[in-house]
Amino acid sequence: MGAEKKWLYALFCAALVSFLIFLSSISGFSSSYYAFSSHRRFATSVNHGPGHPPAFAYYISGGGGDKDRIFRLLLAVYHPRNRYLLHIGTDGSEEERRKLGMLVKSVPVIQAFWNVDVVGKPDPVTYMGSTNIAAMLRAVSILLKVDGGWDWFVNLSANDYPLITQDDLSHVLSSVSRDLNFIDHTSDLGWKEGQRVKPIVVDPGLYLARKTQIFYATEKRPLPEAFRVFTGSPWVVLSRPFLEFCVFGWDNLPRTLLMYFTNAVLSQEVYFHSVVCNSAEFKNTTVNSDMRYMVWDNPPKMEPLFLNTSDYDLMAQSGAAFARQFNKDEAILDMIDQNILKRSQNWVTPVNVSPLLVNEVIKKLSNSGVLALSFFRWAEKQNGFNHSAESYHGLVEALGKIKQFKMVWILVDELKNKGLLCKDAFALVSRRYARARKVKEAIEAFERMEKYGLVHELKDFNRLLDTLCKSRNVGNAQEVFDKWKNRKFKPSIKSYTILLEGWGQEKNLLRLNEVYREMMADGIEPDVVSYGIMIHAHCKVKKYDEAIELLREMERKKIKVTPHVYCTLINGLGSEKRLDEANKYFELYKGSGFELEVFTFNAMVGAYCWSMRMDDAYKLVDEMRRCKIGPNTRTYDIILHHLIKARRTNEAYSVFQKMSNDFGCEPTVSSYEIMVRMFCNEDRIDMAVRVWDQMKAKGVLPGMHSFSTLINGFCHENKLDDACRYFQEMLDMGMRPPLPLFDNLKRALLDEGKEDTVKALWRKLEKLRKSPLVG
Repeated sequence: MGAEKKWLYALFCAALVSFLIFLSSISGFSSSYYAFSSHRRFATSVNHGPGHPPAFAYYISGGGGDKDRIFRLLLAVYHPRNRYLLHIGTDGSEEERRKLGMLVKSVPVIQAFWNVDVVGKPDPVTYMGSTNIAAMLRAVSILLKVDGGWDWFVNLSANDYPLITQDDLSHVLSSVSRDLNFIDHTSDLGWKEGQRVKPIVVDPGLYLARKTQIFYATEKRPLPEAFRVFTGSPWVVLSRPFLEFCVFGWDNLPRTLLMYFTNAVLSQEVYFHSVVCNSAEFKNTTVNSDMRYMVWDNPPKMEPLFLNTSDYDLMAQSGAAFARQFNKDEAILDMIDQNILKRSQNWVTPVNVSPLLVNEVIKKLSNSGVLALSFFRWAEKQNGFNHSAESYHGLVEALGKIKQFKMVWILVDELKNKGLLCKDAFALVSRRYARARKVKEAIEAFERMEKYGLVHELKDFNRLLDTLCKSRNVGNAQEVFDKWKNRKFKPSIKSYTILLEGWGQEKNLLRLNEVYREMMADGIEPDVVSYGIMIHAHCKVKKYDEAIELLREMERKKIKVTPHVYCTLINGLGSEKRLDEANKYFELYKGSGFELEVFTFNAMVGAYCWSMRMDDAYKLVDEMRRCKIGPNTRTYDIILHHLIKARRTNEAYSVFQKMSNDFGCEPTVSSYEIMVRMFCNEDRIDMAVRVWDQMKAKGVLPGMHSFSTLINGFCHENKLDDACRYFQEMLDMGMRPPLPLFDNLKRALLDEGKEDTVKALWRKLEKLRKSPLVG
């Protein structure tokens, strides 16, 4: 082999190896980027796609020391509609990335929408090397994977800043095709031909741990003949269809060019430009602009000049969406914040939000009252936004769950001052008091309605009775009924049925019969609802024959038996494994003329499960599909409960996976909780974490019981660092953990000699408990 051929062979091998390493660097991201936030996204009213404003996926990158600049830039370009990926290169420390993650988590609206991720395992970035395009393609892959709603990808560096709000940018681009690619490009290579394209280089950042410079081969290569080379600005706004073509497409053009430009100087200035302009599908989608404002030396150097206040007027009038580059905390950035973005320090740029969106987010945050309050206060500061009564009610519910009643009454006063106060607010307050076992305060909240100018009516009394009964305070409800009957209100059949149901839930047939006799003495005949409640009460204490006799009494009185009554009997008989009788009433139900409903089918599924006739249960689920009446989440929860009880763990997990992929059967927080508990009880904490991560990826907010189960599981496995991490996350969400949970964690930590950790967690816990919530 001649010297020239040996040289070419060696170069080809080096280039091939560097390309294979390059591919691995952009494809192996699945376990390396969720450092501080998981790809959790709420299924809220942030709608995407045709007919809705466009959304953007931002990749914001920087190096060591750029944490504060990246965070400021994030606040400037943040919008709930968009997605964000933040990256500090390998020259930054792990501590800097951790602090950036903590800054992100400190912003209420970001916590509410969970649409910002921080890369945990960073990419090396070699100046002028192909690691830049590797990092960018990795970012594109991540953003495509975690969010299906964005329309354009935007890359920004820590030296950049926006010149337009996200609402305005979205409005401007609403009128153009979402296939367009804003990319500065030209085929006139000029001096770049000899200095950028023809030289053959290898970027050591692809395969060396330490930072070093690219090295050049001694020979140059000719321009390619199979495609034309285009060059331009590395700062782009690229469409989702084009990037899906680059990452997932069957056409080999993106990979061919990737192999070629892996060994080119500054490949980020040629790769996307050449792919889009050589593609028959996308070459007519280009707009020759990078949407940036920059000022250059004459002749231009490698980087544009740093902008200052003297550049402000021309920059502001340029019509560009972004500008670069800026020194850290340059005064001109404050001018942009004040005059263009209207952004206050440490706040995101104001955005236009709808009441519907705010309402849904607050509902999603119902298990995290502190975070819900923070989001609520952020929303009211947005341009032209006014809270609806519904958003106030959602916040009252969330704060009531963590017993922040002082703040609840502040919200009630706000509702009054804004003319939004209605009886529903008092019903919510009473309910939260009652569930907190504060019965006296629940009744007082009801009585305070009149002090706010609202008049009590019979339906309000009934709602109070229902609140007390459903919170397992039936005795107190009975006392209120006896005290106020015929003095403050004349009871209706609904008043009596509420008490009947309450005593039935308490399995107290003696008191139930007393209420029934009193109702009859008042001349009120039982209706179908009353009979349904009494049948349910008898089934609850396993007096099924008496329940069936009540059904026959209904039939004698010509009261039509409802699906609810059939469902009750099927549930009860099934739980006693009286399967033939359960099946009898199921068939009577199907022939009753009522429209088939999912809850009665679920009862029969449960009956089969009680007898562990799982094949019959699965067949009935298939019948539900054929009848187009299900299944639903409850169907799966019933099956999971019985499989777990029978310790058929693998089958339960298989069913759970099917549930996650079955339309209309999305797991709820309780579904995830029973799976997490199952794996924790089986000492398979790794699987419990997998389910937990799946829950967060679906945007389901974990509750206190979910956290307790997982943290106790980690303690049992002696994985105390993980236990502390999830305990801290629980505190960060404003949840006040029960003392038994902390006691369990404390004992485990003390056994390992970690007294300092115990003290630190206790201080945070006490701070959360004692910190008053303020508006």
